[in-house]
Amino acid sequence: MDNEDTLLEHRELLDENEQLRKENEALRAHNNDLHADLHGETRINNSVIIDPDTLNEIMGKINAVLDQLTEANLDAHIMTDAQRSRLLGAGVRRYGFIEKVTEVSYENPQFYPGFFSYTELNNANIQIGLLRNIMVGAQRILRIATDNYLLTSDDAFRFARLYYASVRDAARNGVPGALPIFNTLRLLFRRSSIRTDEPPTVPEVERDVKALLHGHKDGRIVIEHERPHKVGGKHIVVDETASTGSATRPKGTFKETETEQL
Repeated sequence: MDNEDTLLEHRELLDENEQLRKENEALRAHNNDLHADLHGETRINNSVIIDPDTLNEIMGKINAVLDQLTEANLDAHIMTDAQRSRLLGAGVRRYGFIEKVTEVSYENPQFYPGFFSYTELNNANIQIGLLRNIMVGAQRILRIATDNYLLTSDDAFRFARLYYASVRDAARNGVPGALPIFNTLRLLFRRSSIRTDEPPTVPEVERDVKALLHGHKDGRIVIEHERPHKVGGKHIVVDETASTGSATRPKGTFKETETEQL
């Protein structure tokens, strides 16, 4: 038991050292970027600055499309991920099968069951094609918006780090009013270099179980598993132990819940 306690404490120290190492790497990368900017090797301004009026106009058109979808009652079937996983859908092969059945059944309607006819199948087939076109357009819009969002966010973060470095240097040089600003920004800057949205790994869960058994942490761990049947199934790990500080979790935070749909 003593050896396990010692090993646990040793691992926690290693995690704290790893956290400090990552913070130092983030600061070093920031200093390199600042040095490049000061010497004319700037790596910011990667994004395309669009007129806000243009973006607002685009957003207005998207809202108009969403209103049309609502008026057409297409938003009446909002499903969860589990509900989507139970539906067959229509990929390339299935869509080809549906089109062929629609074509053949038009000339041979006598084989239709009594509870539906060619009209229902044909209407569904037409709607599949139209909805597929909407999906392709929406995915293109999402890709364009996501790429520009990431580029703009990257630029904004670089600008923010330049300001942070300026405040930090001013605080170190004793400039009046700089230290309170630096202390406020330092907390947020450190958090930005630490991943807190990662799900708990198996070694982390095992380590937290031992820590709970030995009374070194507060919290609870719940593991729920449902074997997949024909479709569905899930594996959930809830690790709500308070962290003592590591490379991936700041001190006092809690792990996120890992949910995997099978």
